[in-house]
Amino acid sequence: LAAAPTRLCTYTLTLAPTPHTSHTHPPHTSTPTLSPNFNTAIMDVPMYNVLLHGFAFTCLFTAFQTSSMFQDTVLDDVLGDPNLGFESLAVIYGVFAFSNFVVPSIVNLIGARIGMFVGSIFYTLFIAAFLKPTVATIIVASALLGVAAALIWTAQGVFLTANSNDSNRGRNGGIFWAMLQSSVIIGNLIALVKLPDSQKISTSEAHFFYLILFIVACVGTGLLLFTRKPKVDLNVALSTNADAAPRLTTRELVASTVRLCLTEEMLWLSISIIYTGLESSLWGSKFQTIMGGKLNPGPQLPSHFNARTLAISGMIIGAAEIFGGVTMGRVADRYGRSWVVIIGFLAHVFGLFFICLNFVAWVFEPNLAMGLCTSFLLGLGDSCFNTAMYSYLGHRFPGKTAEAFASFKFFQSSASGIAFAYTGRILLEWQLLILAVFLLASAFSFLRLESRQHEYSQLK
Repeated sequence: LAAAPTRLCTYTLTLAPTPHTSHTHPPHTSTPTLSPNFNTAIMDVPMYNVLLHGFAFTCLFTAFQTSSMFQDTVLDDVLGDPNLGFESLAVIYGVFAFSNFVVPSIVNLIGARIGMFVGSIFYTLFIAAFLKPTVATIIVASALLGVAAALIWTAQGVFLTANSNDSNRGRNGGIFWAMLQSSVIIGNLIALVKLPDSQKISTSEAHFFYLILFIVACVGTGLLLFTRKPKVDLNVALSTNADAAPRLTTRELVASTVRLCLTEEMLWLSISIIYTGLESSLWGSKFQTIMGGKLNPGPQLPSHFNARTLAISGMIIGAAEIFGGVTMGRVADRYGRSWVVIIGFLAHVFGLFFICLNFVAWVFEPNLAMGLCTSFLLGLGDSCFNTAMYSYLGHRFPGKTAEAFASFKFFQSSASGIAFAYTGRILLEWQLLILAVFLLASAFSFLRLESRQHEYSQLK
C-alpha cells in the first residue's frame, strides 16, 4: 500500500500459483491488432499492457503515497486534528488486513482489468476527500480504500501474470516495480515545488496541492481503461500447466492460512513480519511529520524543518528503497538472507539512535543533515527486512505461496494498523522503545530460523 507497494504486488502474484521459471526458451510474443493507431510491429500486446498499467500505477501511487506522507501535516494544519492522519492510515491497514482473504474471489468474478479500474476509482476518491476534508469523509474514504487496496493489488498480480510467461516474468515484474517505486520520488518532487518552505500549510495551499494529486490520480485511472485483454487467458494457462497447483476457494484459503499461521515456523517468522508493519508507521508517517516541523506531542522544531524538508526526506526514503531493492536481492543470493537482515538491523539501529539523539534527547538543536541521513537509513532498513522476508517465504513455502503471503500481509497490515492507531497518541520516545524491542526480537527470530534451515540443509 503506502509503506511497501511492491510487497503487495509480490503477494498477489502468488495467489495464482505459477510454474517454475525456465530460461531455455525465448519469450513468446504475439501481435494482434489493438487499434487503428497502434503500431503492433513496435510493441506486442503483453508488453503494451505491462508498460501501460505500470504508467497507470505510477500516477495512482504518485498521488496516494505522497498523500500518505503529507496527510498528518495537512490535516493538522487544516482541521486542527494532529491524530486524524494517523487514524486514517490505521483504518486503511486494518481493513486491508482482512480484505485480502475475500477479494481474490471478487477478482475471479469480475476479471483483473475491471478489478484494477474499480480499485483505482476508490484511490482517486480518497485523494478527492482531501480537497474539502472532514473527519467523516476521511474515515469513510479510508475504509473504502482498505478494500480497494486489496482489490487493485490482487487484480494487478493476476493481470501481470496473464501478460507474462516463464522467460519474461522476472523482466516484467522488474519493469513494473521500477516504475512503481519512482512514484515516491515524483510525488515528493511535486510537493517540493508546490508547497511553501514553512511549518504550516494553509488551506488554499493544501487544496491546490491535493488538486494536483487528484488530477494525477485521475490520469492513472483513465490509463487503465486502455489496457487490452491478454491473448492467453490466465485460467486456461494455469489449468493446462502440469506444475500449477489447484486454485483455492476463499474458504479453503482462509482455513489453510490459519493452519499455516499456527505452525512453529510461521509463529517465529511472524515476529519479524510484525516488526516490518510497526516500523512502517515510523518512516511512512511519524518521522515524515517530524521532518515537516511537527513533533506532536513535543517542543517546537527549528524553522528549517518544514514542508519542503518533508518532501526531500520522502524522496530520499524512496531512493533508499529502490537502492535496497536492487542490491539486497543480489546480496541474499550470494551471501544469504542472514546478511541482508544484519544490514537492515544495523541500518535501523543507527536510524533509531539518530532519531533519539536528534529529536528526543535534545543534546543539541535538531540537525537537518542528520535527519536526512536517518531518512536513508530507515528506507534502506525497511527494504532489507522485506527483501529477506519475501525471499524466505518464497523459498520455504513453494507449495503454499498463497497461504504464506496471505499470512504475511495479515500480520504486517494488522501491525501497521495498530501502530498507526497509537502513533499520534504516545510520545516519540515510547514509540522508539517499542520499535527497538521488536527490532531485536525480529533479528533474533529470523537469524534463528535461518540457522535452523542451514543446519537442516547440511544434514540433508
